[in-house]
Amino acid sequence: MYPLRDPATGLNLFRHLVGQGRIKPLDNFDESVLHIFSRDVLKRIKENDAAWEHMVPPEVAEMVKHRQLFGYRDPEVSDDAAFAAANR
Repeated sequence: MYPLRDPATGLNLFRHLVGQGRIKPLDNFDESVLHIFSRDVLKRIKENDAAWEHMVPPEVAEMVKHRQLFGYRDPEVSDDAAFAAANR
């Protein structure tokens, strides 16, 4: 079964899962962020594109920067300094 390839199958599967209580519909979401995909955020972090910071909540951006997650590099720190710090 390939629900994404056959919309009718996907809709039937969705209705079945909702009817069985396996899926709960979301009613409290922010439509303005539905265009943001994690793969795009991760790509921007790795490419040192600061635009990613506006794609996540401020608390998440701070944690990513503080813990240097997902390949984040501080643009104010030179590559040599970052390499030296990582290899102590």
